[in-house]
Amino acid sequence: MSDIENYLRKSLKMLYDDLLDAENGPDRQTFGFKNRLKVLYEDLQELESKICAEFGLGDFGVLNDFEGEYYRRGDSGLDQLLKSQIKRLAIEIDVNLDLNVESVSKPEKSIDKIKVFVVHGRELQPRDELKEILENEFNIEPVILMDQANGGKTLIEKFENNTLEVNYAFVILTPDDYGHLNDRPFAKTEPRARQNVILELGYFVGKIGRDKVCCIRKGEKSLFPSDLHGLVDIPFKNSVKEIIPNIRKELLLSKII
Repeated sequence: MSDIENYLRKSLKMLYDDLLDAENGPDRQTFGFKNRLKVLYEDLQELESKICAEFGLGDFGVLNDFEGEYYRRGDSGLDQLLKSQIKRLAIEIDVNLDLNVESVSKPEKSIDKIKVFVVHGRELQPRDELKEILENEFNIEPVILMDQANGGKTLIEKFENNTLEVNYAFVILTPDDYGHLNDRPFAKTEPRARQNVILELGYFVGKIGRDKVCCIRKGEKSLFPSDLHGLVDIPFKNSVKEIIPNIRKELLLSKII
């Protein structure tokens, strides 16, 4: 086997692995997947020409124009076309696509970060500070609902879908609303957290347990629901950065870090 033949076989195997990575990657349901397919398609066109020339496969049948094929087939159809063409080439030049190529080094996949859900109200500074703390201090991936793709789902479906892989939640209580009891119209109004924040707090208490939920409260005790006393409740005055040691303690206690 010549050096060029060995190189072409390894290149075909690497291209096949890259296609599998694209199929299972985060861009699968986005426009970015088309861009990945286009790059792979063009790489395969170039590689296919070299293989046909080196191995004498003159009538093998090369790939056509990318945009024309994409228009006719779409993402899934073009994905299958690439896979089929690579497999045909592999049979012709005796490449086992199920075996790793030892002499070709590929970058190691990074270990998935621990995911922690962050519930927040209308005040965004505490959310952004907590996000930065989780990422930089603890190497944790914060899951924030408004940052996630909708994927054609309703809001509650989107919320439920993005809670599937988390086993801990921070709930930030900020004084976004004001209120008092209905039968005491002249009573002093007190600051309260948003209703959706309280709803999501209850959701996580029921889903993952009280010991996996940490409330971070800005100021007033009235923000915290009275029937949830006993839940971890860490107050701060101006910045979430004030309570980094407390956050670390809770994450260690819950074996998140």
